[in-house]
Amino acid sequence: MPIAAVVVAMLSVVPASLARAQNLFLGSGAGAANTTGTNNSGFGSEALSDNTTGDNNTAVGFEALMLSPTSEGSTAVGSFALSNDISVNGENTATGWSALRFNTTGVGNTATGQEALLSNTTGFDNTAMGEGVLEFNNGAVVPGAGNLWSGRQGRWSPL
Repeated sequence: MPIAAVVVAMLSVVPASLARAQNLFLGSGAGAANTTGTNNSGFGSEALSDNTTGDNNTAVGFEALMLSPTSEGSTAVGSFALSNDISVNGENTATGWSALRFNTTGVGNTATGQEALLSNTTGFDNTAMGEGVLEFNNGAVVPGAGNLWSGRQGRWSPL
């Protein structure tokens, strides 16, 4: 069967309520709990699996944005990226394996690189670029928000 036919066949089994919402989920469990969320894209096993009412999210990778029921405007690219996020107005961006993995309610964060902002839970408006940058930030970094760091693991510096 040609790939186009497979995609059409897969899209034809999407419930009408989700099709109207302009969501696209592909992967085992991806978007499984979605009820009224709109304009979401989830690609990979369990990507956006717990999203119920969140809008305008993009998740690509195994368990990307997995536990996010109501997040708005977040982007997660990479396995486990933003996988524990439960923020309401997320607007977080995580690119890389486990970037912002343990973020729960922090908003406005940008993490680029493997394990960047890994342990951030409630910190907000942080930007981390590079492998492991601000890996152990949990919102306790003074002033706790608005940090801009780049580098690699322990060898990083504020910009």
